[in-house]
Parts: sequence; C-alpha cells; structure tokens
Amino acid sequence: MNIKDEFSKYNIINNLAKYEMYYQITLGKMISDTQLTPVKTEVDFKEALGSIYQMLKELQTLPDAKRIYEMELLKQASMDAVQYFINENMQSVKDGHFEVEPIINQINDNEFFDKEMKDLCKRNMINQMMKWHEFITDEIADSIANEVLKLES
Repeated sequence: MNIKDEFSKYNIINNLAKYEMYYQITLGKMISDTQLTPVKTEVDFKEALGSIYQMLKELQTLPDAKRIYEMELLKQASMDAVQYFINENMQSVKDGHFEVEPIINQINDNEFFDKEMKDLCKRNMINQMMKWHEFITDEIADSIANEVLKLES
C-alpha cells in the first residue's frame, strides 16, 4: 500500500466521505443509546486526514492491507467518534451512565455497525462524495498531498 497514492484527490474525497459518514453514524448511535449529546457532530477535516494518515501508516506493512482497508477505516472513524463522545460526556462516563468497553469491543469485533447502519451508509455515500468533491479542490488536494510527502520524507 502506497501512502502517497492514498492521498490522490479522488482518494482524499473518498476517504473523507466515508470517514465522516462512519463518524456521524457512530455518534448518532451513541446519542440514541445514551440520550447524551456531544457539542458538535461535524468532522474536522484536518483531524480526519490526520487520523486516516496514521491508520494508513499502521496498515502499510501488512500484506493484506488493501483487503482490510475499508473495515479499518470504519473502525478508525468509529473509535474517533467514541473518543470524542467520551471526552464530551466524561462526567456521565465517570458516573457510570454508560460503559465504554463494550462499545469499543463491538467496534473492534466488527459488530457495532448493524444492517440498518450499513444500509444508511450505502444510501448516503453519493451525497457524502458530492459534499467532499465540492470542498476538496485541486489546490487543496495538492496541498494535502504535499504535506503527506513532507511527512513521508
């Protein structure tokens, strides 16, 4: 897996679209399950890109990286959403209003996203891609790719 290739304009758009969708669906499930609300549900695209980059760095040496990439992206976005949710609702976690470990285990075991959540992803993917396609211009994509090249040097 070549990290530089993963930061082409198309892959940036594709990865951000999926990451945001997985992140927001995870937050939605957590809000529904706990009746707690985080401050924001929007994804910071720089944080998302950083998280994607770190995930790719960890995957790049694995022989089956291409095969497991999609699942790892889902897990990464979900874990990031859980971390954000926990940080925003720390007192509720401390007070025992909900347990974090079962959620993390479900994500790691690929059991967190149920059929309804996966169907929601399929229905929303085109809209997500269009949103990020409008945001990620050639100039922004080139800037991101250049930053990745600097990190890789």
